[in-house]
Amino acid sequence: MFSGIRCVVFSVLMGITPAALAWQPTGSLEELYDASLLPRLRPGVVARSFSSYDRTGGNNDGFSGQYSKLREEDGNSVIAEMEGPGCIQRIWFTHSVHKEDGLLERKHEHIKIYLDGKDTPALDVPLENLFDGSLEHFPHPLAGQGIGGFYSYVPIPYLKSCKVVIDGLGVRFYQLNYVTFPSAEGVRPFSMELTDAESAALTEAVKRWSDPLAYTQAHKQLTMQLKVEYEPGGRRNMKYSAHPEGEYSRPLLINGITLSNLTPDEVRQGVLVIDFDKPEGYALRVPMELYFGQAFQPESFAGLFFGRQSDVYYNIVPFVVPNDCTFSVEGPAAFKPLLTIFMSIIDETTRNDCGRLQVQVNASLPTKPDILHPILDATGQGHYLGTYLITEGPNGLPYWLEGDDKWTIDGELRIHGTGSEDYFNCGWYALEGRLNGPAALPSHGFPIYGIAGDKMRAAAYRWHLADPVPFDREISVGIEHGEKNQHVADYRSLAFYYAK
Repeated sequence: MFSGIRCVVFSVLMGITPAALAWQPTGSLEELYDASLLPRLRPGVVARSFSSYDRTGGNNDGFSGQYSKLREEDGNSVIAEMEGPGCIQRIWFTHSVHKEDGLLERKHEHIKIYLDGKDTPALDVPLENLFDGSLEHFPHPLAGQGIGGFYSYVPIPYLKSCKVVIDGLGVRFYQLNYVTFPSAEGVRPFSMELTDAESAALTEAVKRWSDPLAYTQAHKQLTMQLKVEYEPGGRRNMKYSAHPEGEYSRPLLINGITLSNLTPDEVRQGVLVIDFDKPEGYALRVPMELYFGQAFQPESFAGLFFGRQSDVYYNIVPFVVPNDCTFSVEGPAAFKPLLTIFMSIIDETTRNDCGRLQVQVNASLPTKPDILHPILDATGQGHYLGTYLITEGPNGLPYWLEGDDKWTIDGELRIHGTGSEDYFNCGWYALEGRLNGPAALPSHGFPIYGIAGDKMRAAAYRWHLADPVPFDREISVGIEHGEKNQHVADYRSLAFYYAK
């Protein structure tokens, strides 16, 4: 029980216009940095994956290579094949051998991606070059390597079809995520030759990913800062009102929220509440340590949507304020945080198709054999944005990280991973130079990994800025805890998503 609650009220008046036509992504580079696009619903877009997961339910997720290709073709490995229009959104590999660095047979085998039935590949490069920063089209940190994984989020759109081939038969562990669009409108097939507009968009995306908080602060139109003062007596529901200059009749995009003037313990004890006037009863109520990615008090890190820089905690998940909105913070005695909100005015005629931001917190304390830890169960229409997973088990190796993620969408298992650390773009936990300590990159990371007393802790995040996962009717995301879902550990998770 908190000894005081302090609230900040922020009201915006606006009109509502009829819903605009449904928006769909196209695999454009703008989708990697334009925050106003992220909340927009994408009906009819279908997300799927190819991966080397063990079809028997065991842990042979690439060790033997048995499930590491769809088929052999002319002595090479076909690892993905799909019909369009669509877009590859993520490619992940890890070292092919646990004690040797490198991919495949370490012979500079090429990846070849054939689009729209053409005999000449649109991309034909040594696989490692996708991740080493040597290609203009695949710059860091949109693509890279580290924490045991090799990853690329550079979109590869296509109109009619796509086939991904790897030289030779040395493919082991891999994941490839893609989406299929309901129409080809606006889709421009991938080419290694960048237009001037694409070069500019790629530069903008690199800026956004390299310093997320600074980028958000530079691209807002309005800023509101409010210091929440504790008053003796522990009175509840004390409200402090503030408005940006003037009143606006158009919706606002909340670009982000920062909190400062707090101790780590106050963040651990605090709660953030965002109340929306309509629909009635809709509110986000989230422990601060989860909303800002601070479970177990990690060192500073800069994720795409949350983290800490110096004494500033931030969450820059964008969301639309369509009605009056109240921001509240709750905390212990002498709680005096500084709340800063970054906002942009948006066009209501084209933004009525935005979903509302939702979060879902789940806990398995502890996990139970054969039962997935639930990350998200939701109905209706929306898309998935991010995962924050906090785990704690007995002192020793975190064998629970052998568990696969599973995504059942609209009644169909569409995404199946190859291991928990693989979902977080890492690999080979507990090995020197791989996932063997805390590490964080913009799109993913393990800000907590290591022994604490008699416990082993691992807390990780992954953001789906480049690869949101849409659902039209329902979604169920769960993760195994250990090989064949048998390991016992304490699990907590926070899922960020948008819902109609």
